[in-house]
Amino acid sequence: MEKSFAQVRKELDDLGYTETLKPECLPLVRRLLGDLKITTESLRKYMKISQQALEERDNLKFGAEPYKCDNAKLIKECNELHLAFIKFKEQHEKVQRDLRGKVVSLESQLTDCGIEKQKLKLKVQELEQDLKGPAKRVPQLRPKSQITISKAKTDINKKAQAIMATSDSKMTKLSEDIRHLKDEQIQLLKNNDFLMLQLENRDQEIKRLASLLEGGRPTKAVVNDCCYKNIDNKFGTLQDEITSLKREKTALQNQLTESLSKQHEAMRRALSLAERNKNLEEELKDIDKIALSVEAECNTTVKSNFEKVTRLQDKVNESQIQIQNLEMSIYKLNIEKTELLTELDSVKLEKKKLQAILDSESDEKKRLTDRLNNFTIIEQDLNLEIDRLLRLSSDQKRRISELESDLTAEKRLFQETENTLRKHRPSSDTAAKTKSSSNIKHKSSCRKGLSARDDPESKIKTKREHSPPSKERSGGKGISYDLKMKSKCCCEAGGCIKWMKELLDKEIELRQEQATQQIDALRNEKEFYMKEYHKLLERPKSTPSSSDKSSKQRDDLLNRIKEKDQIIATLQDDLKNLTNEKYALTSRLEAQSREMSTTDFDDICTKTTCKRRNRELDVHREEVKHLERENNSLKSKIQSLSETSLFNEERMKKAFQEMEEHITRLENERRDLVISQGTNRSNVSHLEDECRILREKLQIAQKEANTQKANYEQLKILHDQINRALSDCQTQLLRAESETQSLQSKIGNTHREASGYEREVARLQGDVDVMKTQLTKIDKEKDELLNIVDDKTEKIDKLENELRDKKNKIGALEKEIKDLCRKIRTISEENCSNDSQLRAIKQEINLLQQDLDNERRCKEIAVQENRRLQDDMTSLSLDCKDARKELEISKRQVEDLKRQLQHYVAEVKRTEDLISQKELERTEILDQFRNLSQENNVLETTNHTLESEATQTRVQLSVALDHTSDLERKIDNLEAIIRSYEKQISELTCQVASMEMQMKQGTSSKERISEEIKHLKDLCVKLDNEKDEMKREIRNKEDQKMALERKMDLFTRENSELKRALDKDKDSQDGLERLLNEARQDLVEQRLLNEDLQNEISTLRGKVDELQERLAVSTEQLDLFQEKAFEYGQQNKQLRRDIANERFLRSRDDDSKRYPSL
Repeated sequence: MEKSFAQVRKELDDLGYTETLKPECLPLVRRLLGDLKITTESLRKYMKISQQALEERDNLKFGAEPYKCDNAKLIKECNELHLAFIKFKEQHEKVQRDLRGKVVSLESQLTDCGIEKQKLKLKVQELEQDLKGPAKRVPQLRPKSQITISKAKTDINKKAQAIMATSDSKMTKLSEDIRHLKDEQIQLLKNNDFLMLQLENRDQEIKRLASLLEGGRPTKAVVNDCCYKNIDNKFGTLQDEITSLKREKTALQNQLTESLSKQHEAMRRALSLAERNKNLEEELKDIDKIALSVEAECNTTVKSNFEKVTRLQDKVNESQIQIQNLEMSIYKLNIEKTELLTELDSVKLEKKKLQAILDSESDEKKRLTDRLNNFTIIEQDLNLEIDRLLRLSSDQKRRISELESDLTAEKRLFQETENTLRKHRPSSDTAAKTKSSSNIKHKSSCRKGLSARDDPESKIKTKREHSPPSKERSGGKGISYDLKMKSKCCCEAGGCIKWMKELLDKEIELRQEQATQQIDALRNEKEFYMKEYHKLLERPKSTPSSSDKSSKQRDDLLNRIKEKDQIIATLQDDLKNLTNEKYALTSRLEAQSREMSTTDFDDICTKTTCKRRNRELDVHREEVKHLERENNSLKSKIQSLSETSLFNEERMKKAFQEMEEHITRLENERRDLVISQGTNRSNVSHLEDECRILREKLQIAQKEANTQKANYEQLKILHDQINRALSDCQTQLLRAESETQSLQSKIGNTHREASGYEREVARLQGDVDVMKTQLTKIDKEKDELLNIVDDKTEKIDKLENELRDKKNKIGALEKEIKDLCRKIRTISEENCSNDSQLRAIKQEINLLQQDLDNERRCKEIAVQENRRLQDDMTSLSLDCKDARKELEISKRQVEDLKRQLQHYVAEVKRTEDLISQKELERTEILDQFRNLSQENNVLETTNHTLESEATQTRVQLSVALDHTSDLERKIDNLEAIIRSYEKQISELTCQVASMEMQMKQGTSSKERISEEIKHLKDLCVKLDNEKDEMKREIRNKEDQKMALERKMDLFTRENSELKRALDKDKDSQDGLERLLNEARQDLVEQRLLNEDLQNEISTLRGKVDELQERLAVSTEQLDLFQEKAFEYGQQNKQLRRDIANERFLRSRDDDSKRYPSL
């Protein structure tokens, strides 16, 4: 008690409290001193925190000052530009108004000038008629009547002119007054509209400035916040503050050193107060129980907060997913809207194209009919040519039969001549043999040549050659025939064969050329019709409405293609027949050549020319074989063409079926699109409602995110406090380790009695090692928690960025709303201008009606005057004829006036129709304005809802701040509990130090006892007394042992309690890790969903791009096909011209062959 009293007294003296202390107040004063220390430490800590916060605030202010300056400048510039724009707009509207007034006045002046012009013309006509009347009347009237009539007329004319002049002047004055009043009224209305517009602009500017000043300070304060104003004064004040802060820092450091020295002294004094701690242990246990209960409550509250945070995060994620889905749906709907608009535009363009295509198709029908007529003509020509070729083949057959009969007759004649020669000249056998051999060769050559001859001249030549021997069968005649045959030799026979072969080659070439030309022409026609068929197949895609017409045209073209295929087949049959005839002719020629070669004549021509002719004959034979091969190859080509034509027909049929299926699909898709358009509109309205709801949810989620941020910051603070407590525990453990080492060194010098103490110290060392391992684990777990916290911060930053993006999108939507409001204003202004124009038109109509009334009155006055004149004219019998003429003229004038009135009435009706149309347009514009006003009301309601939500968010923020203040109070309580634990640890360290002092005293007593034993060895008598003393000392040591054991038990209990606290911390850390893992899994799932959605978007975009590319390719192909069709049409025309030219040339060549004289 005395030691504790002395320590408390010293502490109070050090603190400056010199009042008297009573021993009864000692425990209370001790507690107050402990509370004072805790408060001083907490004050220092929070002073540091406040200084850091102030420094951060100053840094933020210093960094924000240039932005404030820029913001102030921009606000000034924006306001100036807005005012300049309003002034410019007002000036522009004034100028437009003045110009419109000038235009109206000029138009009124023009109309007045036109009316005056017409009136003057009418007056001139009347004056001319008046001048003509007296000139005619002068010779007819008598002098008496002339004077009276002239006087009466002059009086009447003067009166009428005076009345008309006064009425006209009055009417003009009244009309001018009315016009002036109307112009003034129009100007006043325009001024009123202009002033109303100015008021609206002013109201808008007031609203804009009010919106700028809603959530902050006025613009003057913002302008005054410029960082560049009074910067030198600010630098001076900052330097003064820095110097004052440095001085305060040095003073505080000195105070810190002094306080630390005082603290060491207080700690030394506190060691003496360790005995009184035993009485306070029970109170500490009660406090520990209370602290455990508080910790349990805190843990439960923390768990509930974590669960709330997880729920809120799930809600935020769900809302984000819903927002993303809605954005995707809105984007798709916008795309579909644009596609539908493009489709509407394309449909309109297609309608126009279809009309053009219908016109072009009608023209093409005409062209196709013309082409069909031309093709029918060509078919007729081909049939005629085929008939001609058949006739030629029949003529050739006849010629061949005639030539064969001539050859048989020549053989008989030749044999008869040989018999006569043998009878008359038996001695000249050799000469006869040579002649006969030459004649035989000549005959064989003629057979070969005549078998393929076409011209009738060959018959004539053969008849001329063989006619003398048939007529003259006497000896002298046979000698003359032999002489002729000798002179001809086999060379002439070779020339005949060559000539016949050339004729055959020409005919074969002509037929082959004709066949190839016909096949090419038919092939070109087929290709042309197939291309037109493809075009007609492709046209139903772009023209679904004209599908029936295109199908009919397609059927017609298919029938025509089939007819052309039949024509090709018939021509191929004709070719085959011609080739068979050719083969027959060549076989006959070869047979005849063999027969002529088999005849055994001894005489052979030995001339070189004959040998050369024979060689040429062999070469020509090889050429004939080559031509036969070419003919076979042409046949194979024709067969391949026919096969390809059949294949193309099948392919076209399949393509036609596929195109019909595609057309049906497109029609179904179009119907589905029309249905889906209505559903999409309903979906759009539903999605807009959902978007509003989700905006509200988003704001709620933002509020919840802010609360989560606050909770997260509180958790950070708790984590930092735990780390600090752990660091303090580590330092205390290190101190305990150093103290244990010192104790081990001191206990090593002691005797065997301290072995138990050494065992207990070893056990404590093992506990310390366990604690170290646990601390290392805790450090690792702390690092993991820090990593998790960093991940959380990154996620929070991402969420903040997403929220910023959403806010930017909301700002963009608000901008669009503002643009719509501007459009509404422009439309309203246009409506006002239209209304003013309508009023002006109505006023003009009223003026025209007044003019009509005036003209009617004038007409009535004129009729009255005519009646008066008729009464006057009846009295004058001589002037009846002239009066009748004048009446006829007046009737004509009346008819002209009636016509003019009818024309005027028609124009009035037209103007009324225009007015009715404009009224209809006005009603439509008013309906649009109503719709826009409704949308504006909806937007205003949304703005009101947003404002109410903002007030709700403010209320929730105040609630969150109250919650944070409660949590801070709880944290302060926990810090007080931790400090009490720290006090307990310090007291335990004091107890350990007192034990060390006792151990030192024991060692010193032992040394004294050893010295006394050495001195009293000789004194055996005094051993009993010394034994008694030793027993007493042993008992004291045993008491000391018991006390140390009790202290060791206390240490073990404290270790167990610390372990329990560590286990609780571990459990809380495990819960945090679980929550963090769940949050990570949720984020991973969200990322996967986002990636899937992005992939789907990319695929859809790719499909859209592919469809667009297909459209572009199809349009390019259509253009190419149209160009090709145009080129093929030109080529067809050129081919027809070429065919006509070739036919003309062929006919001319045939005529030249038939009639060589020509």
